[in-house]
Amino acid sequence: MADDLQTAIELIKSWRKPEGGHILAELVKANPDNELAWQWLSVCVMPAEQKRYCLNQVLRINPQSECAKKMLGSLAFQSVFEIPIQQPAPLISSQPVENLRSKICPFCKSLIFVQATTCPGCGQYCGPGAVSGHIGILLMQLGFLIINLCVLYFLWGLFIK
Repeated sequence: MADDLQTAIELIKSWRKPEGGHILAELVKANPDNELAWQWLSVCVMPAEQKRYCLNQVLRINPQSECAKKMLGSLAFQSVFEIPIQQPAPLISSQPVENLRSKICPFCKSLIFVQATTCPGCGQYCGPGAVSGHIGILLMQLGFLIINLCVLYFLWGLFIK
C-alpha cells in the first residue's frame, strides 16, 4: 500500500493527476484513515467542494495538520473571488467512502467521480449517453456552424431585397 501511495505521488508530481487520483481514490476506499492519501487526493480533485471534503478528512484524522489548515484557508480565500458558472458536481461527502469511484473526462482528461454527470474542469456532460472525446466536440462545433449559417441566411434575406 505504501508503494501505491508513492506511485500516486510520483504520478501527480509528473503532471499525471488523473492517474494518481485513481490510485489515491482506491487507497482511501481501502483505508479511510490514510491521512497522506486524503491530502494528495485533495490536489487531484477539481471543484472546491471536493477539495474541502478531502482536507476535512485529513483534519478528522489529524486535527493538528498545518498543511490541511493552510490549504483550507487558501480555498476559503479563493472562494471569495469565484464566479459560479455552472452547478457544482455532487459532493463526495454525500456518499460513503466505498462508493468513491472515479473516471477520466474524455474531453479534458480531468479526474471526476463516477456520480458526477458534468466535468468540473471543462463543464462538458460526461454522464450516461455522453458522446465521448473528439466526436462530441466535433458534433458541438457542427451545431454551432449550422446555427451561424441560419443566422447569416436570415441576415442575407433582410439586406438583399
